[in-house]
Amino acid sequence: MSEPVDPFDAGCIALDEERWADAAQLFQQALELDPSSAGAWSGLGAAYREQHQYPEARAAYERLVMLDERHYFLTMLGAIQNKVGDRDAAITTLRRSLELMPDDDEAHYHLALALRASDSAAALEHFEQACRIDPAAASYHREMALTLYRLERFDEALEASQRALAADPADEFTHHGHGLIQESLGHFEAAKASHLRAADIAPSCGLFWASAARIAARQRRDREADMLFRRGLANDEDSAVVCRQYGQFLKGRGRETIALHYLRRAVELDPDDSRARQLLGDIEG
Repeated sequence: MSEPVDPFDAGCIALDEERWADAAQLFQQALELDPSSAGAWSGLGAAYREQHQYPEARAAYERLVMLDERHYFLTMLGAIQNKVGDRDAAITTLRRSLELMPDDDEAHYHLALALRASDSAAALEHFEQACRIDPAAASYHREMALTLYRLERFDEALEASQRALAADPADEFTHHGHGLIQESLGHFEAAKASHLRAADIAPSCGLFWASAARIAARQRRDREADMLFRRGLANDEDSAVVCRQYGQFLKGRGRETIALHYLRRAVELDPDDSRARQLLGDIEG
């Protein structure tokens, strides 16, 4: 007769095999047997996180750090808190993680992400620390580049973006950010090429096509811009950003009847898009 399978061990195997829903169920069974199992709470949080069930992941990690306040558990919790938009809680949690382990590069990285909306300069310091500790992490350089871009330090942003591309040339978001930085430096052809490279890697993201289209419009290449906007919508028809940017382009070219359709669609998709509402109001009076 075979021995009964321990649900915690089975949950760990399911995690290794990327069977996230099975893992969550097994760790829940393990917690029914032992509610104080830090390992089961950690596994449950990871299983929820991989399924993008972030509120459930947050609850699991919060219970975990009550049982075992290790720095890497705090870092995971802070990352999830920021993911669900609770930046104040994330900042507190991640600062506590760094009190316990000042050289936790992931804690510096996630704290920088949480700080960036309110204090870009402080965020930059933590991105720099993360890059110092692990200079090979492409995402650290990518996000540092975007922070420098926010601070309008475009030459430094370009250097950081180049480091990110060298570390991971297949990251579409790095290419897109690189394009934004190039545009700010007036390098329009290079900017457009970067956006198109991002679109080539991830064609289903309409934003990348729209960004290339916006550059073409700045260059007064209207037929090219129109084609690129349409490519974006063909690949991502429910993108409020693409609808708004295409509507703005059409409005600027005097094609207000068609622009109305796209601006109304943008507002329908994202009622909180104040720019789309303003453009729509300009036409409708």
